[in-house]
Amino acid sequence: MNIDNAKPLVSFLWLGTPPRTTAQQRKHSTRGHYRTLKHKVAVATLRAVAEKYAPKEPFKGPLVLDLDFYFEKAGVGPQPIPKTTRPDRDNLQKDMQDALQVTGYFEDDAQIYNGRTGKWWADFGGIAVTIRR
Repeated sequence: MNIDNAKPLVSFLWLGTPPRTTAQQRKHSTRGHYRTLKHKVAVATLRAVAEKYAPKEPFKGPLVLDLDFYFEKAGVGPQPIPKTTRPDRDNLQKDMQDALQVTGYFEDDAQIYNGRTGKWWADFGGIAVTIRR
């Protein structure tokens, strides 16, 4: 099956500023690791984004998750260009995937067997999410 032709179960573009802080940027203290206020705000933002478009029931079975994070930068032009600075792509993916799970898109993120994640400079900020079978 060609995953590029599979009809999306859900697809949305949220316009706003994607969080730049990830779980990998936790602080360390004598009592262990803790999330900074900045990371707590980032997690809350991602959950709010996901909650707005959440399905009534979690999707079952194997899933494909595509994510694109758009970071606003003046003068980019009509086509986004690759963002090669922090935050790291895999850390953005993990926090968004966790937000999707917590808000009911799927029961376990182990259901995601394939997909891609991109991070881009663009004339706008936002997060694009597509989930397919």
